[in-house]
This record gives sequence, structure tokens and C-alpha cells, in this order.
Amino acid sequence: MERKHVCILPKGVQLEAGDPPSSTGSRFLRLPHPRTHHPTLFLPYSWTGSPTLDGLLEVQKIELDADKQRCWFIEEEVASDGSLTLFSPIDPTYLAISYLSALPSSRFQSYADLWESIAQHRFEVHGLKERTKKDEEGREDEGADCKEDLERLGAMEVVQERLKAVCETQEHESSTLYRVSQPLILAYLRSKIDALVDPSSGIFGPLEATEPGEEVKPKVEERGEAQLEGVNFQTVRRGMAKEDVGSGLGLSEQIQTESRQKYAIGVLGNYLPPSVTMTLLASYCFSALEAHLSTTTNSSVLNSTYLPGRGAAKLEASFSGELGGGAAAKKRKAEQSKGSRGVEALKKVNTKGMKSLKDLFGKQSQRVMKVVEEPSADDGVEAVEEEKPAKKKRKV
Repeated sequence: MERKHVCILPKGVQLEAGDPPSSTGSRFLRLPHPRTHHPTLFLPYSWTGSPTLDGLLEVQKIELDADKQRCWFIEEEVASDGSLTLFSPIDPTYLAISYLSALPSSRFQSYADLWESIAQHRFEVHGLKERTKKDEEGREDEGADCKEDLERLGAMEVVQERLKAVCETQEHESSTLYRVSQPLILAYLRSKIDALVDPSSGIFGPLEATEPGEEVKPKVEERGEAQLEGVNFQTVRRGMAKEDVGSGLGLSEQIQTESRQKYAIGVLGNYLPPSVTMTLLASYCFSALEAHLSTTTNSSVLNSTYLPGRGAAKLEASFSGELGGGAAAKKRKAEQSKGSRGVEALKKVNTKGMKSLKDLFGKQSQRVMKVVEEPSADDGVEAVEEEKPAKKKRKV
């Protein structure tokens, strides 16, 4: 019985379930994640439609906890697997930057030797503070699986082409030698940041109004397809609005640009080693943004710690020469001595003719009534007599 799964793919990408397992296009690669080095599934594909694999998809699965169940209704069938699988395109350059940054050597090597060093390298998983004994025992097999898939990744022509963007090259005899270059990596990542921040084709859309009274920021009359795609990322702008930055209402263009640059660095940081992300962040200047955030933070702190009643009382007390003096302080003390509305209303009730609580809960009478049965010839009525206290006997 075949199981159905719900997947989201980019447009133009077709996955055939009937492909043989030996097909290169349908074989998943288990590779270290570029940021955490945790084993992650990737799928090579051809985005141009040619037989050559020139693209890479990151596979992510969204599923509920084990104690929760969910299913999908597909036409007239029900898929018991309620998970959702996403196939997202990823630039292989990010994987190359991560793997090259983990290598200790920085000498010129041929592509075969360089990628062999990457395949043989033991990548340490980041972000896992505690590893169980079972995980430690399975690290050897885990590394062996990644080694084979890393070799398959290096065999893709697109990886070798992208490697030239972040490595220095030298022609030696009939071969090309490669060496990782930090300046080239930084220049490449900055170009990606500029593309994301671009108002015409980036993920943030056009800049907003810089003046409070300005309704619409002047925009370009002709809009291309890339610009329309950039405006559709409203979730990014809502995320920046939560931080009180990026809405553009009354903010200068410099503040908006710097806030978008910092947000874009965070987006790329999801696919970069922490050390590379810190280097990229240090290459930008956020002076206008930091000044704006500092002003906003100081205002919020003052608003949260300012107590009008106590501050006014102390100020008036200082003017009157005594800490508790002043008309306002006396009036405040008089108001505090008053009870609630219900208590004040009860004080006005007419209590004339009502018994007090002392009468209801006073001491009981000291006299004790005793029932004495006396024989009677007529009706045998019980007589009730008052018990008199016994007389004390005199001592002789």
C-alpha cells in the first residue's frame, strides 16, 4: 500500500515517484548543514531542464509531536501522514563557504584534492551542548555516510563553477589550482546582501515615507517582474515592524537601509558558519540605526519606570520643605484613609431599632432550666421548676 505525502516544490520542478533508485536525480544527499553541520537532506535537480544536474534543493519536513495526529484530505482520499515537506532551492556556494571555512589548510590545491580534503574532514556539529552515548557511538557511521554524499556533491559541475567565486585560482600546467579567499567570500556575501536590500527587486520592497506627513514615497513608474516579486514578502516587513524598525513612518532612508541590511544578514546567517556571519556583520556600519534604537530604548525605559503619583508627591514635598508636607500630600493621605465605596455606603444606612451584634452574640444566661417530672393524679403534666443553687454546709 503506497503512502502519500504532501510536498511543496518550486515551479518547474517535477519529482517522479517511479524513478529507479539508481537514478542520480532522485537520490537524496545527506550533507552537513552549512550553519550547524548537522546532517541534512538535499536533492540535486536540473532547474534548466537539461540532463545535467545544476541545482540543489534543501529538504525540510514539518510534522507534529508524536502524541498529536493530523491528516490531509486529497480529493476523495485521506493521507494519514499529516506532515508537510518543503523543497527549497539553495545556492551551493553557501555549502562550499561552510566546508572551506572548516578546513585548516589555505594552500593552493587542485579541485580534486581540495574536495577530497572536504570529504575526509570530520565536521563537528554546532549547537548541540549535550550528546548522548548512543550519538557518540554512531558518529563514525554518520561521517562515512556524509563522506560518500560529499563526493557526489563535488562531482556536480555547478559546484566547481561556484567555487571560483570564493576562491583564488592559479593556472598550473594544464590544471587550475584553488585556495579559499576570505576577501572574496566577504565580497560575495555583501553582493547577496545588496540584492536582498535592493528596493526594486529585494525582499523588503520600496522604501516607505520618510516624513510623518508624507503619504507615499515616490516610486519608479515602470515595474518589472523582479520588483513585483520583491513586494510580496510582507512577512519580512512585519517581522521588522515588531522590532519598531523598518516601518518607514518618519524614519530616514539611512535608518531604513541599515535596518534592512542587518535583517538580511540574519537571513543569510541561517546558512553560514557563526564565524563568517560575525565577519560579515562587522563589515557594515549601523551608526544611524544604533542611535535610533538607543533613543527608542531610553524612551521605553523612562516610560516604564516613571511613576506620576510618587514623583509628583516627592516634588511637592521638596518644595514645601518637608517630605510628607504639602496640600497634595495631605489630600492623598485623606483619600487613602477612606474605605471603599461599599464601606462608605454602609456607614449611611439607618440602624435605628436594630439590635447590635453584642446583643446577638452576648453571654448566655447563667441560669439553667431543669425539667422535673412530678407525679400528678389528674393529667401528669410535667412541672418546670427553677433549679436553686445548693446551700453550703457549715462546718462545725
